[in-house]
Amino acid sequence: MSYFSECRMAPTSTLYLYSGSSLDVTSPTSGTLKNIQFFGDRTAYPSPSSNGANGPNLGFTVIGDSRLIYDGALYVPSFHVWFAGGSIVEGKSPSYLAIVKKLWFQDNTNVHLTQMNSRGINVEASVKLEYGAALFK
Repeated sequence: MSYFSECRMAPTSTLYLYSGSSLDVTSPTSGTLKNIQFFGDRTAYPSPSSNGANGPNLGFTVIGDSRLIYDGALYVPSFHVWFAGGSIVEGKSPSYLAIVKKLWFQDNTNVHLTQMNSRGINVEASVKLEYGAALFK
């Protein structure tokens, strides 16, 4: 299944792909949310010591031999993101690929994230990283 859309995730939202589910999505090429594939509220937690109104664990989960393919940024800075259980995750974006609260990899999951502009989207490229990942606090 393939869709052209951005997914806006409300502060109380979670995304679960499990038990062999498959999702193949492509982000918009224009507009305010161009190149944003998944968008989660960055203010879900009012302060570092607070759980906010929605609790401590907003989730974005791909688990159990599931498959997620996306073209655009995964921007869910208040979410815990789990890739586990033999799943396949493929993402590409000319800018950042994943901005999350916590990123978890487990079991035999295959994650392939590529910083590339395969659709010629007019967005500013992110900093190129020698080893492909950066962790910030």
